[in-house]
Amino acid sequence: CGSGVFPDCPGSSTGCVGTAWERNLAAANSARQVNLDQPWNVVRQEIVRACGLRVQTSTSHCFNDFNHVDCCTMRADNTHRTNKESRVVGMHAVNFLGEHIVDASIRDYGEGGSWCTC
Repeated sequence: CGSGVFPDCPGSSTGCVGTAWERNLAAANSARQVNLDQPWNVVRQEIVRACGLRVQTSTSHCFNDFNHVDCCTMRADNTHRTNKESRVVGMHAVNFLGEHIVDASIRDYGEGGSWCTC
């Protein structure tokens, strides 16, 4: 696993270094800090950022429908994989998300990036 630095890592003023699993924990902890009493568009944007993603067109589906409600952090060597290897039923066999993942992921959060999935 690649490691990265998380500037907003809970409990640390200097950030923390970690793997995809540690980034996932940091994302979950950040999401727990979101004030749910705000308007939905504000809450959603904060959750997207907690996931390690930028709020932009390619992430507009994240946490905004019934299906894309999971934050997935990943290793750098998996960012450009397609569904051809895993063959998830109901998903197109060649799903080119790699460029979107790289573009939308907040690089300061670590190597590999994040994405929101079903």
